[in-house]
Amino acid sequence: MLPLHTLPVPAKSSETIAILLLILGHTEHLWIQIKIVFVKARMSSKKSSDRIVAKQIPYATTPFQNQEQKLAKKSKKKIVRREYSKADVRELRAHSKARTPVDKIAKLTKRTVGALRQKALKLGIGLGHQR
Repeated sequence: MLPLHTLPVPAKSSETIAILLLILGHTEHLWIQIKIVFVKARMSSKKSSDRIVAKQIPYATTPFQNQEQKLAKKSKKKIVRREYSKADVRELRAHSKARTPVDKIAKLTKRTVGALRQKALKLGIGLGHQR
């Protein structure tokens, strides 16, 4: 929230309403008010007072716009590391002998192709159908 002494001095009633709505935190009403001001600014672009309002309002509302963008972003999945059990290693060796494609092994074991290749490298076994 902006300190009151930094807010611009209102020149019109639409500016006063917009600033009061910003202070009170009524954002949905504020957006309606901003749209009205922009429409007025477009209709009478010769008046300088409307253009000043159009310039001042976006600077005052950027925290709300940033908040909406943060809510819209999809959160990443947290990577959970799983240790290889003896059964997992046995299964990997069996797939290596059977020359199963790595993509298929990755889907069956729910591990990435890179993780499977790294484990196979540490175990000293080949992986994939084209070796």
